[in-house]
Amino acid sequence: MSNKILTIMFADVSGSSRLFKTVGDTRAREVVSLAVTMMMDKTLENHGTVIKTIGDEVMAAFDSVDAAVHAAISIQNTISARTAEIPLSIRIGVHEGSVIEEDADIFGEAVNDAAAIVKEAKGGQILISGSSIKKLSQGLASNSCVFDDIRLKGDDHKQAIHLILWQDDEADSDITVFEPGITPEMVQRFSTSEALTLSYMGRDIVIGKDQTPFSIGRARGSDLRIKSRSASREHCTIDYHRGKFVLLEKSTNGTQIFPNGGNKLYVRREEIPLTDSGLICFSMEDMPAAEDTLEYSC
Repeated sequence: MSNKILTIMFADVSGSSRLFKTVGDTRAREVVSLAVTMMMDKTLENHGTVIKTIGDEVMAAFDSVDAAVHAAISIQNTISARTAEIPLSIRIGVHEGSVIEEDADIFGEAVNDAAAIVKEAKGGQILISGSSIKKLSQGLASNSCVFDDIRLKGDDHKQAIHLILWQDDEADSDITVFEPGITPEMVQRFSTSEALTLSYMGRDIVIGKDQTPFSIGRARGSDLRIKSRSASREHCTIDYHRGKFVLLEKSTNGTQIFPNGGNKLYVRREEIPLTDSGLICFSMEDMPAAEDTLEYSC
């Protein structure tokens, strides 16, 4: 077991589930397999090491950030040229940091951060952490722009992640061009809510963005335990994402949302931003009891 600094790259086939439904299991499996093999080949061509494959995802390690980004660009160029008949895209996340090597596998915070970054990417995108882009050569770094401002798992502070502009002619691209003028300060300025007030059974709770995720349900361990018999033990969670408080619905029966000045919404196993003020109802009754309703105000 040893510790060292490496650049981790996760490359993930995007939209593979849809591909299976579109062209059938046999053809889709063949296409995805070819894509994974290509990602492994491009990793090796750019002096990287394939650590493992997980379904339609490749995890690789490089000695430098430049090598990882060159491999990522090569992967995107190759898949873009190959998918004229069967649309397929790949999303890539890159991060450099300290890792632990053990039995041909690697572990550590850098691996977790790279895995989190690739989840923020859409098909055809290469995202890289703000700390890692500082290690890029000038030529590669100049073809990038700030993409978003996120908090990685376990981190108290947000950091910028950057988008690598890998295509030679953005005007002919099928990929949405991200405005390079966006900065972390602008992302922060676009925030809509700094605090959320919940009122339940005569009790007011003020939630700040740093106090999320905030759990609501009948379970004893919930941040807000409710008495409604219509609610699930783990009914919903309130999180903070891109300047908004978002309700993540997890219940068996679903939840009604009554935004003030808006139409009633029914959500089940989905998420919805909470804006302005309104009512969250755990019951499907037209005249719910007090224990079935929760007021919110941003």
